[in-house]
Amino acid sequence: MIFRVVAPTFGSWRAHQVGIAKRKQMIDRDSKISITRQAELLDISRGAMCSEPVVVDAVELALMRRTDELHLAYPFVGARMLKRTLARDATIVRRRHLATLMRRVELEALAPKPGTSKARPGNKVYL
Repeated sequence: MIFRVVAPTFGSWRAHQVGIAKRKQMIDRDSKISITRQAELLDISRGAMCSEPVVVDAVELALMRRTDELHLAYPFVGARMLKRTLARDATIVRRRHLATLMRRVELEALAPKPGTSKARPGNKVYL
């Protein structure tokens, strides 16, 4: 749903063309318009107004950077093999935590996905 914001403090442009982080910054807590109404106009949930962004510490950033480097070198490697590769570098990390970091950085192993051998609707069947 795309709409125009008519509140004078926001300007008149489309709110959905801006990411959620920028829309959160637009909330003016001293405005005459209630925070609930501002969140509704910007299409943000009221619960999102209370949450503070999580700061990622330096250790996590270093681990994500190293994971990204290894993924570029070995794109076919998943979380299990990356865990063993990191263990060789004396970096101990759990596989599930590594998988979470990979999802956060949007990394995925290059491997055949399930259902690749299923017949497509347009393909001819030879019997």
